[in-house]
Amino acid sequence: SETPAAGNSTDKGDNNKGKFWSAHIVTLEVQPNRPPTGIRLSANTVPENSPADTLIGRFTTSDPDTHDRFIYGLTSNEGRYFKVVGDELRTTGFSFDFDSRAEHPITVRSVDATGAFVDKNFTIQVKQVQTSPKEIYLTKRTILENSPNGTVVGKFYTDNRKTSTYRYDLTDAAGGRFKLKEDLLVVADGTRLDFE
Repeated sequence: SETPAAGNSTDKGDNNKGKFWSAHIVTLEVQPNRPPTGIRLSANTVPENSPADTLIGRFTTSDPDTHDRFIYGLTSNEGRYFKVVGDELRTTGFSFDFDSRAEHPITVRSVDATGAFVDKNFTIQVKQVQTSPKEIYLTKRTILENSPNGTVVGKFYTDNRKTSTYRYDLTDAAGGRFKLKEDLLVVADGTRLDFE
């Protein structure tokens, strides 16, 4: 805002001697810094077995002072699984495994230019990645001839033993002699099981 003010100016000449002049004084309003109020993370999941330096998400800060700048850091980082690069949350060299641990808590601090800060807790979730099995095994490979229909031959499993995460299909049922029941190989037509 502007406030008018009067001042006395004396001219040494004959004209305008002792004349008053008016001027405007500009008054600036200085507001105190207001601290940041919140932190957001654009994403909070990381695929298991991700390499080091994988980007998880970016931080942004809520602050009443719209032109403020912020520095981010981790105040709680159990296991040192994560790091902050600028406004980015990235992984370190730890190899994440969904089955071992699916969630990792962290605490993030955002500091403005005057040193005011806000903390916020986040939970980073490990996302399970479906991988193709390298090998398929059958627990038993023999069956008596003329075994009745429905007899279990054996159970299929993969090299990582996570049988519940895979679905099996028979590409060759030995002429209709066998069929699948979930991950079990069973006899479909026992009359055709003849050793000779």
